[in-house]
Amino acid sequence: MTPQARVQLAGLAEDMHTAAVEVGDVTEAGGARQFVAQRAIRADDLRRYAYGQVPELEWDGFDR
Repeated sequence: MTPQARVQLAGLAEDMHTAAVEVGDVTEAGGARQFVAQRAIRADDLRRYAYGQVPELEWDGFDR
């Protein structure tokens, strides 16, 4: 991955994480909130990958 792509991925991951946290703050407990929490975790995984903190991502279940 090029350095420019890493910067773009990191920016997108930051936006994804922020959006998930904001939605989670106004979502009632239950399945929807759990789904939003999983998206925030995935965004954090992407961000860590973009910053080189993990060598690769596990893609199982990423699209769910």
